[in-house]
Amino acid sequence: METIIFLIEDDQLFADNIKQMLEYSTSYKVYHFLNGLEALSAASQNEPKVVICDIKMPEVDGFEFCELFRNAGYYHVPFLFLTGSDNLSDLRKGMNLGADDYLTKPVKILDLLKAIKIRLKKSAKIEDKYRGNQNEGD
Repeated sequence: METIIFLIEDDQLFADNIKQMLEYSTSYKVYHFLNGLEALSAASQNEPKVVICDIKMPEVDGFEFCELFRNAGYYHVPFLFLTGSDNLSDLRKGMNLGADDYLTKPVKILDLLKAIKIRLKKSAKIEDKYRGNQNEGD
């Protein structure tokens, strides 16, 4: 089963590069969206295992998308901000909204891959623990 990653990024060239590097380096399937509203709509059909999101975007910025995504019930999906802003207040705001990580551009692909892998491993452990607790109650 392939791991679906949502990449929400309004810079098409940057997104194409990240998508190609992730898909070439791993078995991840990356879906690219130019804005958060497209991604939110698509999540009901193909729930992502990880979300990578820029902050400064048209229509809905990354902070608003993170909040909408979490409020739509996707609180368990690892959420990574990948942004050009290294502003400490933006980092705090993102983490307070429920982001799991905050990476700045330009990002080294190995750093991004490591962040994704760590979040997927943590998510799998939580899911296994949850399933174990559910089975004990049956």
